[in-house]
Amino acid sequence: MIQSPHDKPLPGSDFLPALPIDSGLWHTVARSLRLSPRHTRIVELVLRGMDDDDIKATLGISYSTLRTHFDRIGVRTGAQGRNAIFRLVLKVSHQVKK
Repeated sequence: MIQSPHDKPLPGSDFLPALPIDSGLWHTVARSLRLSPRHTRIVELVLRGMDDDDIKATLGISYSTLRTHFDRIGVRTGAQGRNAIFRLVLKVSHQVKK
């Protein structure tokens, strides 16, 4: 998991759900998508099932900053929205494993 000095644990919880793909594979996928470290962390939190409020609290950022990150992730990857991000990560992970 990529850590930032701004990352904070979820309020009232030290537990993060597991990634739906192997963490080593995830980092390979993130590199192949050419995500920045911050965008990699945001997509990782989305993959873990976190909603916007949880992501904002974990990263210590505002809603508008999170939306800007999502917009930039969409521009870079073509994935608009959470479902598209999930589909893209699964598609790329299958391609990388081949």
